[in-house]
Amino acid sequence: MSNQMNFEIRQPSPALRFPVTINQRTRTTRIILHHYHSETATPQDVHAWHNDRGFGGFGYNFAVDMDGTIWEGRGIGAFGVHTAGNNHDSIGIACQGRYDDRTTAMPDTQFNALVALIRHIRSIYGEIPILGHRDVTATACPGQHFPMDEVRRLEHRPVTPIVQKDTMTACCPPTEQQVPTPTPNPAQPPLTLTDFELDALCRMVWAEARGEDDLGQRLVVHVIRNRIASAEFSASRLLEVLFQVRQFAPVRDGAFDRATPDERIRRNVQAALSEPDQSQGALFFNTVRLRETSEAAQTRTHVFDHMGHSFYR
Repeated sequence: MSNQMNFEIRQPSPALRFPVTINQRTRTTRIILHHYHSETATPQDVHAWHNDRGFGGFGYNFAVDMDGTIWEGRGIGAFGVHTAGNNHDSIGIACQGRYDDRTTAMPDTQFNALVALIRHIRSIYGEIPILGHRDVTATACPGQHFPMDEVRRLEHRPVTPIVQKDTMTACCPPTEQQVPTPTPNPAQPPLTLTDFELDALCRMVWAEARGEDDLGQRLVVHVIRNRIASAEFSASRLLEVLFQVRQFAPVRDGAFDRATPDERIRRNVQAALSEPDQSQGALFFNTVRLRETSEAAQTRTHVFDHMGHSFYR
């Protein structure tokens, strides 16, 4: 398939808390697509609606916002509550929007994120069919204007990249203007890691930057290396830095534990361990939408932005 794109599956914040035990499916034979019937609803809104209806919380495995944010709901292997009589062997994906009465096309950002997510699912479960809710039960969902035929072709639309939310990484690769090349800082000391430490570092890069380009992933490593070398932090070893209290969000929200680093991440981590610092001495980073409001933005010197991250020292 043409036009491969990076994407990231994010955890809703605040986290969805399910009042029931989430069981795992024993087989997966299809993907079923839905819409929210709302252009403004958040995963938390849908979670509340589904709780009120007795579903035990957010019923979909995943959701895709109109701006391209991909949210994890119940998770890829979970038994969903999205299509009565058909939840036992299906993955349910809901799209933010009203595609029963929306007359304009699905936004490119949402469409491309949905296609990327479906490709990811099919890379795990094989070429399972893509169905609409209406294909299996008596409903109009996901709406007459939902681009079902186009989705099934699984070809991305060409788009101009968007600026990320504070909780996402864009599905689209950045333009040249969005990718400043930072000046290397050669002052970083060498770092030798055990296999366990290397795996932990790869997990953190996966959790923080799996949707970033190669440089974006290496920059996370450089920030961590800078912290190890800095007298400002009371940690001088990798694991101490990774697990410092209130520092890295993936440790708090569980993304670190769920991480599954791929070969590209491992390659970029190794590259970052053997090259001079590319971060201009940065000690902090956060998502670009927090650039004006985060603690780092208020107390630190902004160095540069790269893709979805702002870097500070």
